[in-house]
Amino acid sequence: MARELLRNDMHPRTRIGSVTALLWCVLAMLACKNSNNAPRISKLESDMRATISLERSARYKNGLLLVLRNASSVALWVNARGAHNGGGVPAEFREVWIEVNDDRAQRHGYSCFAKSRRVNPDEYRVLQPSERLEFDLDTACYDLAPGHYRVVAHYQDGNANLPRDPSGAAHLAEHLQSLPMAFDVVP
Repeated sequence: MARELLRNDMHPRTRIGSVTALLWCVLAMLACKNSNNAPRISKLESDMRATISLERSARYKNGLLLVLRNASSVALWVNARGAHNGGGVPAEFREVWIEVNDDRAQRHGYSCFAKSRRVNPDEYRVLQPSERLEFDLDTACYDLAPGHYRVVAHYQDGNANLPRDPSGAAHLAEHLQSLPMAFDVVP
C-alpha cells in the first residue's frame, strides 16, 4: 500500500482513502504497543494450585501412596474417586496413573484389566487449602521384579459430566505430575 501512495497516477480520492487507512493501521499498532494486552487471569485462577507427590504405602507390600495436596488459598472441587489404571485408558475411566521405569530406563506398563466405571457425582469433594487427599496404589499390575525403579505419578479429572459443587469451589481440571521417585521393589 505504501508503494501505491508514492504513485502519482493514482486518483486523488483513492490516494486520500489509502492514506487514511494507513494512518488507522499505524495508530492501531501504536495503541497495541502501548497497552498491556497480557491475558487477564482472575485472582481465583492464579491462586488455584495443587501438587501431587509419592510416598511408600503402608497398605501394600510394594505399594505407593499418591498424595494430592491443595497448595492454593482457595477451596478446590476434586474428583476423589482415585481410579488407578494405565495411562492409555480413556480419561473418564481413571484419575490416577503411574509411569514405572527400571534402572535401564525400560518402561513397565500397566498389565491388569481394571474394571472401571464412570465417576459418580457423590465421589467429588471439596479440598480446602493445605488439605490433602491420599490414594493407595498397588504396583502388582506392573510385573516388577525385585530391583530399583523410578516412578512418576499423574492425576487428572477426565470426567466430561462434571457435577456442580454446591459451595462454588473451583474445579481442579489440570493435569498434575509428580517429581520422579526412587522406588525399590522388595521380594
